[in-house]
Amino acid sequence: MPHPNPADAVDAFLHDLRRCLACVTRDGIVRNQDSAKPGQDHSVTLRSSSAPVKVEARRGGATKLALRVALLYRVAPHLTDWAVYIVSYHYGLLDVDEKEILVYHWHPQVQGFVTPHLHVGPGAKAERTELRKAHLPTGRVSLKDFVSLLIREFGVQTLREDWKDVLGPTALGEGP
Repeated sequence: MPHPNPADAVDAFLHDLRRCLACVTRDGIVRNQDSAKPGQDHSVTLRSSSAPVKVEARRGGATKLALRVALLYRVAPHLTDWAVYIVSYHYGLLDVDEKEILVYHWHPQVQGFVTPHLHVGPGAKAERTELRKAHLPTGRVSLKDFVSLLIREFGVQTLREDWKDVLGPTALGEGP
């Protein structure tokens, strides 16, 4: 859908983020001021503090989990309209003690780690030191893929009946 100005593009982007996160949490997102100003990076995080957001498990899922979500985005012209581009992300799954289980990163501005990657943290109880220190290469991971992973593989309780429609056919889900 075309966005005639930066504010409309950012509003649509943030609307999609909110809908996606509302599948697993009631906590809202926080963005920086001037979040539609073109030509600079803007941040959006889940919750205003650095504390992770607790998520509920359905029967058969992990007992207690938490997550952290942070993105940097930029709004820029696209053909004759405006678009939002994610320029960095951090999607983290933590255990009850707030130890990282899995963390998906993409931060091309950090020298040496320009490709998307996965960290397996101490919360995963991985015994190999190499595995806990490794930057395991991945493709780009969307927030929808991450939320789908939480629901399907970690048993996180869904808070929306329409979560499959909201998340759509993700790389981890059903569909073509």
